[in-house]
Amino acid sequence: MLDWNLMKAYPHMERAGLQLSDFIGSAFYQAIDTGGQGRWDIEPAMALTPIMAKERGLVRDFGVALFPSRWWEAELSAEQKQIFQHYGYSFVRW
Repeated sequence: MLDWNLMKAYPHMERAGLQLSDFIGSAFYQAIDTGGQGRWDIEPAMALTPIMAKERGLVRDFGVALFPSRWWEAELSAEQKQIFQHYGYSFVRW
């Protein structure tokens, strides 16, 4: 749960950490926004592979989390699945 009273807003131009999160967020947004006005491209998100957070050697569900966590509810296109497959997700239903 988030407590809005404990949060502060800062312009991203003043905080390097916010600029970094903007970069990473934009890379993943570009990788899944197949129908938007911008150019769909998974390469920037894939280029982050060496620095992605891992737990027990896996990026899936730690550094990259699919929501809803049951992938069949997310209704991803084949293009959108590519970036999640790259980070360890399998789209095979048992």
